[in-house]
Amino acid sequence: MADPRPVQEEVSGLTSGHDDHHEALAWVANRALLVDEEEPGLGAADVRATLGLGSAATQPAGAFDAAGTAAAATAALAATLGDAATLDVGTGAGDVAAGAHAAQHAANGADPVTPASIGAPTSSAVTAALAGKADVHSHPYQPADDDLTAFASLTPNNDDFVQRKSGLWVNRSIAQVKADLAVSKSDVGLGNVDNTSDANKPISTAVQAALDGKASTSHTHTIPYEVPFSRSGVVTIFSGGGVWIASRTWTIVGVRIWVVTAPTGTSVIGDITVNGTSIFTGVTANRPTITVGQVTAVSGAPAAGSVTLTAGQIVAPAIVQADSDAVAAELGFSLLLSAAV
Repeated sequence: MADPRPVQEEVSGLTSGHDDHHEALAWVANRALLVDEEEPGLGAADVRATLGLGSAATQPAGAFDAAGTAAAATAALAATLGDAATLDVGTGAGDVAAGAHAAQHAANGADPVTPASIGAPTSSAVTAALAGKADVHSHPYQPADDDLTAFASLTPNNDDFVQRKSGLWVNRSIAQVKADLAVSKSDVGLGNVDNTSDANKPISTAVQAALDGKASTSHTHTIPYEVPFSRSGVVTIFSGGGVWIASRTWTIVGVRIWVVTAPTGTSVIGDITVNGTSIFTGVTANRPTITVGQVTAVSGAPAAGSVTLTAGQIVAPAIVQADSDAVAAELGFSLLLSAAV
C-alpha cells in the first residue's frame, strides 16, 4: 500500500489556503479519481480512509461514482469545518450540498457572519444595557428618591424650616411656622399673661388703691385764698375803704361779710369793686346780704365778666346799704379767691 501522507498534506494545504473549503473538497474528490494513475500504489480505499469515508462496503452504491464521491467528501469536510467563517460559494446546481446555508448559497453565494449567528449582542442591545448603568465609583451613594430630589430643589433662607404642605416639601420662615402652630399662651403655661405695652399693663387692686391717694406729677391744685378787709364802729355806707392789688391771676369765687352786732332795722348789703366797677353788675341780687338778726352772709356768683382777676387790678370793698337802726357794728370783709398751682 502506498504512503497516504502526500495526499493528506495536499488536502491540508488546500483547506488552509482557500477561502472556500467546498472547492478544496471538490479538488480532493477529483484527485481521488485520478490517484491510481498519478500515484501508483495508492488506491481509492486509501483516499476514503484518509478522508474518514469508511470502506466501500459501508457506502451506498452511488458513492463510487464521481458525483457520489464528491458529494460524500464535501459533506464530510463541511461537518468537520462547520460554519467558522463567511462562506463564498458558487450558485450553480450541484456546487454545494443542501444544508443550513442553502438559501444563502442560492442567493448570491455569500454567507455573512452576524452577531446573532454567533450569539453576540447587537450594538443597540449594548447601548440599551449601558443606559441603565452608572459609572463605577468607590464611594457609597444614595439611591434616587423623590423626597430627596424635592429637598435638593429647595432654596431656603437662613433659619428657615422644611415643612410638608399640601403633599409637597417647601421651605417656611419662622413666622409661617409660628402661624401654622397657632400656639396660645395657655399652651405654654402663660394663661394669665397679657401681651400689653408697659404703659397699659394692669396693676393689682392693692396697688390701685395706693395710687388713688396720690396726685399725678402733671396735676394742678386749686388753692383757696381770702383777701380780708375790716372797718370798726357802726356800719355805714362807704366805697373804697382800703384797697388790694392782685399780683397774679385769680378766680373770684365770692364775697363774705360779717358784723359783731347784728342789724335790727334793715339788712346790711356789701359789694366789691375791681378798678371801680362792681363785680355784681347785672346780678345785684347776688351781693352778700346780712339780714336782721344775722351776723354773717356769703354772696352768690359774681357777674360772668368779673370772674377772673388779673395781676395789677385794684380791689376795694363797699357797703351799699346799712342798718337803718344804726345798730350793726364792727364790719369785716373777705374776698374769696382760688388759683390753680
